[in-house]
Amino acid sequence: MLQTTDLVKQDPTYSEEGIMTTDAQKRIDDPESVTALVFFKRDKVIFDPLWVLLADHSYIGPAIDRIVTQGSDFNEVMDAQTNIYSARLLEVYG
Repeated sequence: MLQTTDLVKQDPTYSEEGIMTTDAQKRIDDPESVTALVFFKRDKVIFDPLWVLLADHSYIGPAIDRIVTQGSDFNEVMDAQTNIYSARLLEVYG
């Protein structure tokens, strides 16, 4: 598997950004959202201290996915997460 990865990266036609863009365009219609998604590679991840706080209680990825890729209402989806966040914050920071 590691050799395959090395061989792919040595291919002159290989473009990580191109692959990410193509994949994002399959899921997202908005060009600006595609650009934003492709921008955030491993070296440009936003640190969210709440993720560390809530990692063992709640994974927010599916909620964000519903908003970004399925067009669900932001407030409706995120309101469902509020009780989990509030309870955990009170538990930790009281």
